Amino acid sequence: MNRKPLFTYAEIEEAFESLLQGKIKNKRKSYAFESIGFSVTGSNTSLLPVGTDGMTTIHVLKNKQTKEHFLNEIYRLINECYPNTDIPRIELKKYKIKEIVTNETKKRVIVIPCLRDQVVVRCILNRLNTIGITSEENKPNPKVDVLTKKIWNIINTDNRKKIIRTDISNYYPSVDVNILLRCLEVSHGKCIGAGIMHLIRKILIDNKSKDSYTGLPVGVGFCVLLANYYIGQMALSTHFAKAEIIRYEDDFLFIINENEDEQAFLAKLDQIFFRYGISRNLNKTEILNTASEFKFIGVTYKEGIVSLGEEKMKQWKIRVVEDIKKQFRDFAIVKSLHPGIEIPSNTKIVNTIWKDHKKGLRSKTYRHSLRIKGINEEKGLVA
Repeated sequence: MNRKPLFTYAEIEEAFESLLQGKIKNKRKSYAFESIGFSVTGSNTSLLPVGTDGMTTIHVLKNKQTKEHFLNEIYRLINECYPNTDIPRIELKKYKIKEIVTNETKKRVIVIPCLRDQVVVRCILNRLNTIGITSEENKPNPKVDVLTKKIWNIINTDNRKKIIRTDISNYYPSVDVNILLRCLEVSHGKCIGAGIMHLIRKILIDNKSKDSYTGLPVGVGFCVLLANYYIGQMALSTHFAKAEIIRYEDDFLFIINENEDEQAFLAKLDQIFFRYGISRNLNKTEILNTASEFKFIGVTYKEGIVSLGEEKMKQWKIRVVEDIKKQFRDFAIVKSLHPGIEIPSNTKIVNTIWKDHKKGLRSKTYRHSLRIKGINEEKGLVA
């Protein structure tokens, strides 16, 4: 192999380890099983979704030799190209397709690549992040509490402004991947390199599952980055220089002057979206003013006060209760396997789960509610 490898063995190993550690971190804990010394590791549980080849981390981490063979095979497949080309020989295995019901009227198609292809995807994601394909228009989503404070400051500075709240209809399936790849080639093609661009095309277009979904496949790791990049190519801040644009993924708030024609604004927005093969969600488009009550990415704005709202906190409490029930079931299993083991009291189990949802790994919602409360206190308001 005379050419420089697309990815080194070290990069492939780093991609696998980061993929593994991310899954371990997000895996739900079981206090019951941990009480008998069983904790989640990559070698005792199938952390990564199983694609069509059935291989899991259990197989890869069976011993040192199986891991080295797995990584060496990826290295070979990525870096072998067709004669006199930069096109990698690797062919993707067919994705496992899963349909998720998100609400009563909407379903989402999730693709699950095999473990090998997930490592390849992570290699590409790491390289794109190193190159830096983001800008102010397409950088990763900011923290919700930072956005919340920004929106609060804007709407309470001038209550005469108008708000246009909208999102993109069926965003990921609507993305024109050919347009996206052309934009990426023009903006960063030289930095990314022809070989990796070919790999990205193979993953997005030239695969055996391409008839099972449209647009960007949900479940492929770098597609979140590319989804943000795609919206960034529309340069909305250039087209609407006088508007304050706030975006989180494909949700938008446009804050415009009171004398601006909102229908003309939306017509111009629709024209831009159309050029990129996407459309505005008419059912979720609202025209308000800064004194109105409205919601944006789960946060309610009302009379100068921000909150997560009763429904959001109710859902969080339901998740905590479900987790408590799961832990009781796990302890029952442990007790049946080890009759002599001492089981914590029900009160201790309940308190431990609540504490973890307030201060531990699962405390995202609660910590966010505290940050929202902090914004109100900072402004001298009472929620």
